[in-house]
Amino acid sequence: MGILDGSSPAPPKVLSVEKDGKAEEKPNPAYEAWVARDQQLLGHLLNSINKEVLAQVATLTTSAEVWATLEGSFAAQSHARVTNLRLQLANLKKGNMKMAAYLAKMKNISDEIASAGKTVDADDMVG
Repeated sequence: MGILDGSSPAPPKVLSVEKDGKAEEKPNPAYEAWVARDQQLLGHLLNSINKEVLAQVATLTTSAEVWATLEGSFAAQSHARVTNLRLQLANLKKGNMKMAAYLAKMKNISDEIASAGKTVDADDMVG
């Protein structure tokens, strides 16, 4: 994940080498290899998202830029979704539902919260 999360940044484009007492710059082969891997990842990312999401990232040039933009976008949506689910859970009333249906509804909501990586306290489950 180094290229995607930015923990493996691009090496310098050029290397400075000394030749006959003079510093010369030459292309860095490690940079070319890094760019090739980055562009391959970028291609995979862009090919795996739908048109609506693609519109948000189509102009970005590195896989790390795309990943960060997607992460930010989906994290915000996930947070809003968890907040909405917690409200649903807090406002859930048994009413005329059978007990099994009521408990199943509570379980479904708590499972959705858990799938977003959040925990549901026992207090949240007691209405």
